[in-house]
Amino acid sequence: MLSPQEMLLPVLDVKLEKYHLETTVARISVLSLMNTISSLRVTVEFFQAEPVGDIIKETSYRICFVDEAGNAISNENIYVADSRQPETNKRFFRLQFVLKNQQYDTGKQYYLTITNIDSGMELARRPMKIDIAIDDDLGIF
Repeated sequence: MLSPQEMLLPVLDVKLEKYHLETTVARISVLSLMNTISSLRVTVEFFQAEPVGDIIKETSYRICFVDEAGNAISNENIYVADSRQPETNKRFFRLQFVLKNQQYDTGKQYYLTITNIDSGMELARRPMKIDIAIDDDLGIF
């Protein structure tokens, strides 16, 4: 004969799995349509795809421009995707970058990268060309 515990455990397992929710991190994406950078100062517009809540968790991203070898060629911005705003138009944001004052090869590819700080995984790598006609010495690098 089965004990009460032996009869109830299978039922409890099913109910626990039924209400289990997977969580994910808040994602961001690039909205700016630029393909070519022509100045050492660059402003890029981004968007947080969904508001943070019970299922969507806040996360931090490292965002910067890199060369083909992955070397940083701009300042690095840290962005915490933590907006709880349900209205889409309130989850847009802008970040400013300053590129290193150096020679850039118009035949090479450069990238805007977005990396999840916690996991180390790259969320996006957007290709860019850099064509700066006049060196603008900003004295930053």
